[in-house]
Amino acid sequence: MSSTQNFSLDRILPFVYFPSSYTFLCHIYFQGHFTPKLNLFIQTLIFFKIF
Repeated sequence: MSSTQNFSLDRILPFVYFPSSYTFLCHIYFQGHFTPKLNLFIQTLIFFKIF
């Protein structure tokens, strides 16, 4: 019973947690609050997230 519950949580949690934090990163990125090197790093993250 416990393993089934953990499995469903593992399936749902990434969809709840990661999109919000990812959107937050994109928001900060487009606001330009990061240094160019960090901007490039986030741009790479965005690239791998899309493709």
